Amino acid sequence: RGFTPWEVVEDVQPIDFSVNSINDLEVINFFDAGEEFMKREVMRQRAKKLKANLGLVDAKYFLEHVKEPPVEMRNVLLLFPGTILRTPFNELCYFFLVWEGREGWHKELTCSTVNSGFRLLRLRAH
Repeated sequence: RGFTPWEVVEDVQPIDFSVNSINDLEVINFFDAGEEFMKREVMRQRAKKLKANLGLVDAKYFLEHVKEPPVEMRNVLLLFPGTILRTPFNELCYFFLVWEGREGWHKELTCSTVNSGFRLLRLRAH
């Protein structure tokens, strides 16, 4: 627990940051043109297809190493769909981060559809 009070229901293998740098992460838009909302199941399928299915361990590492994010990470909601969390109200949710300027990163959950303000992170192709 510690990092989050919610129960981890399902999780992915985290990125191996001993061979990859935090600077190798890129922000990607996973919405098609004209799409504004997406069901969680569709979002998760797209994240897997785009190799952008990062989880809670990746989010924790990201928080520890990105104190001042680049511009492309500041006005979006960074979603980590590789981990499914269960709240005390038995809702299944995904973890995301939002940059709050001087206040730093703010940790949140989304338990319903996602909107076009969300973005995913993945390793850049070399």
